[in-house]
Amino acid sequence: MSLGYGGGCRKVAEDENFVLYEYFSYNLSFEDREKIFDGLIMIKKSSLIEPERREKFRRMPSGRRKKFTKIILQEVPFEELIDSGEVQIENCSHAWKFFPNGVDFIAKYLCVEIFRYYQREGTLPNKWGLFV
Repeated sequence: MSLGYGGGCRKVAEDENFVLYEYFSYNLSFEDREKIFDGLIMIKKSSLIEPERREKFRRMPSGRRKKFTKIILQEVPFEELIDSGEVQIENCSHAWKFFPNGVDFIAKYLCVEIFRYYQREGTLPNKWGLFV
């Protein structure tokens, strides 16, 4: 039984074409639990996926109709982005579990969460973490 694992990332650099994050991963079942930011995630901004927006009218209790915008998050085609070079990942030193293409699974989940945050908020997060 695993005690838990997770990771985090923080934005290092950003320009009009790319955003660069450094990340760490950890597994509480192992002795070495240091949070060393030595992995890299580079995302090309042109690969960021915009959400689908739908406008709806709802009747309010006062009888008036009000316009609402519903945001529908789009699926992130992570493997395609890696293969095309839109997202580049350099694994951290504490990576212990990998996908068949050699990518640290914590880096993949961090990347997917960055894309989801962008779809919800419209901006890229300065830092993000997860614990599973």
